[in-house]
Amino acid sequence: MASSSIPTEFNKLPIEQSPFSCQTPVRNWAHLQNIKPWPIEYSLVFVVDRQTSKVLLGLKRRGMGVGLYNGYGGKPEPGEPMLDCAVRELHEESGLVVNRFDLHHKGILLTSRPDPGTQQEKSLLRIHIYACTSWTGTPETTEEMEPKWIDIADLPLEKMWPEARKYVPPLLQSILQDKLNTEMLLARVDYEYLTSVQAPTPLPPLLGLSISFENGDGDDLPMERLSGWWMTFATARILSLVAGNSGI
Repeated sequence: MASSSIPTEFNKLPIEQSPFSCQTPVRNWAHLQNIKPWPIEYSLVFVVDRQTSKVLLGLKRRGMGVGLYNGYGGKPEPGEPMLDCAVRELHEESGLVVNRFDLHHKGILLTSRPDPGTQQEKSLLRIHIYACTSWTGTPETTEEMEPKWIDIADLPLEKMWPEARKYVPPLLQSILQDKLNTEMLLARVDYEYLTSVQAPTPLPPLLGLSISFENGDGDDLPMERLSGWWMTFATARILSLVAGNSGI
């Protein structure tokens, strides 16, 4: 397992399981009180067919994550509960119809990213992850996403966000095993401007709205790269503490 210290905000939580993947950031964990604005909220839904062991991923056609595969989700509208946001975004981006009872809160991912101007100040994304195993309708291509059913054993990891390559496979396995209420993803990810030599992983850096598959000519350029991560499965009670705490 990679060397790691636990993020400060998780230190006092009664987490029983060891992280399944972890790496201390190059410049250590940024304290959440120093990250502004706090936080930017998103929903993210993974639709899983347990009978065929497949997941419905969308290839992003525009905007953030263009050219990458991901689950379905987005920002809530003003005053909109996150669960309602997840239901709405899934329908708008895939055409699938679900209700609130079809979605299971499956985890929280905290991602801090540096400001492109200063390369220092950070913003924080808090992503609420949901599992969906029942729905109505057939997936359709929309302005945002092109859907594709993919074998969970053969995920297109090279076309996914760097941190997704760490947490999505174990998350989907947990959904396949019907551990919807017993295993909740709790994860923290830090990005920093680093050269490829400084970075703890050869995963590609971020560039604009997507990722860049670097070559040798760019090895010495500081780019926004995955610097640290800490990922485990926790109980629903612990997840509720993180979801409801504006200071974590």
